[in-house]
Amino acid sequence: MEMNSSKFLKHIPCDECGSSDGNALHDDGHEYCHVCHTYKKGDGTVTRTTTERKPMNKDIHFYDNANSSAINSRNLNQNTWAVIVTGKQIGRAHV
Repeated sequence: MEMNSSKFLKHIPCDECGSSDGNALHDDGHEYCHVCHTYKKGDGTVTRTTTERKPMNKDIHFYDNANSSAINSRNLNQNTWAVIVTGKQIGRAHV
């Protein structure tokens, strides 16, 4: 991938991996996806910088089985963090 002095315009969807906003459009027409590392020249020529393409993880239940622990520096106990990450409370709620 050659370096140039183009200016970033906006984030756009990537046709290659399906990312909704991982692709960066520049003022010279080239695009670079920060998710799948696809580079597309202004003329539409596509070059991949990696040989392995990974599909987007669109599993909304990714954190359902996540482990949680306290984050003392932010005053978050383990149960509060569990609710933030998984939406589920650990053990009984104190009333």
